[in-house]
Amino acid sequence: MAYASRTAAPATASGLGSDAGMREAASKRPAAAAGLGDGDRPVRSPTAAAPPEKHGAPQLHPPPPPPTTDNNLIKEDPSLRVLVLQPDDGSKISGEADTEDYMNMLRAQVEVIAKNNNLDLWEAEAQKTEKDFDVRNAVHGKNTGILIEFNSQKMAYEIYMHYVQNALILGFKHKVLRARDFYTELEPEMLREENSNLLILYLRNIPTIANVSAYQRQVIAHFKLTDEEAKGRLFRTEILRTELAGEKTENRDGAVQFIFENTHNIKTYPVIDMLLEGEKIGTFSAARRQITIKGTDLCPDASCAAMGNMHKMGCKGKELEAQRQQAREFAKCKNFDKVLGANRAQAQALRIGFKQAAMAKKMNFCKNFNAKAVPCQGECMAYPCCEWPEIMETELDGTFYTELPAFRWPKRRSKPGKATKENRALRRAAGNGTIDEEM
Repeated sequence: MAYASRTAAPATASGLGSDAGMREAASKRPAAAAGLGDGDRPVRSPTAAAPPEKHGAPQLHPPPPPPTTDNNLIKEDPSLRVLVLQPDDGSKISGEADTEDYMNMLRAQVEVIAKNNNLDLWEAEAQKTEKDFDVRNAVHGKNTGILIEFNSQKMAYEIYMHYVQNALILGFKHKVLRARDFYTELEPEMLREENSNLLILYLRNIPTIANVSAYQRQVIAHFKLTDEEAKGRLFRTEILRTELAGEKTENRDGAVQFIFENTHNIKTYPVIDMLLEGEKIGTFSAARRQITIKGTDLCPDASCAAMGNMHKMGCKGKELEAQRQQAREFAKCKNFDKVLGANRAQAQALRIGFKQAAMAKKMNFCKNFNAKAVPCQGECMAYPCCEWPEIMETELDGTFYTELPAFRWPKRRSKPGKATKENRALRRAAGNGTIDEEM
């Protein structure tokens, strides 16, 4: 949007800041004859000053190139007074960066725009108001930049259009943003960093998405949120969708997250009824991670339902967790047994190889490994159990033994002292092929 020239004469009925007066003056320009509206007029380049007139005749100028952005932006966004500059390469500007160089650069650019638009013919007070701006640091979540707040929306628009077409280079290339594009709604993780009371509660394995509103009501009731606290941005419900290679699809994967502030400092999580078409079929289990709260441990005992370490008397959470751990380990062992059964030929070859290595080293060969092709789970001084970690990195690297769970590995005894090592060496030198287990 170009400026309308003004003189120092008294203001007409349209007023100094009247849009009607500007439109009347703008209607006399050649752009009006070309059919361009006030909001559609291309921005004049601040560096392209009009050449001097020759012999008093008006100089004909070619029309300026069309702008790279929509000139109707100023009509659509009446708050276009605040801009933000950021590095074009996505790097960060310190939240305490020195703004002096930006102030000087912008002041010079404002003067160029003012001169090209004949603002020097305006009254002194009007010129000052039109050129006035402030520069400060902008920090929003993890985003940083240099914020420029103009007093005049039209001057802000001219600066915005200029830096869109001609990027500001001040040590590095900058991009210009509208403030509304910079101060976007923060991601839940960033909000949580700024507010320790913010909770992000997930429900997974939801049978029917139609019952999400019922789950929302249960969450609101448990955390005792008022009607005001459960409105708008203070309480957000998001139905999650399946992601494939980082790209979201339209498929709803049966998970929903509730983002809200725990204003009443409730120390327990809600035991939420699982519904199928409105009928209760169970509850969402914390032990099975069907209900989780980001960054918080939930007690697997639903009768306790503690968040963090604030457990009730008689809580059986540790017992339940130990039982689940045993079940997980048993399942892993059963899986390895299946793998072992499918690789019997390779296991037999490795068993014979280890037996020959034990004889060469003059060490006892583990009877358990000889029988089952699996190392001892406890302490064992026989080969290969006594050197199992080293063997897993050498002879067994790349074999099916890499799927053996770590808890099934042999436990290592404490490192023998210097005297023990010397006694072993003396016994070997004496020709005793087997070594006693005394330490």
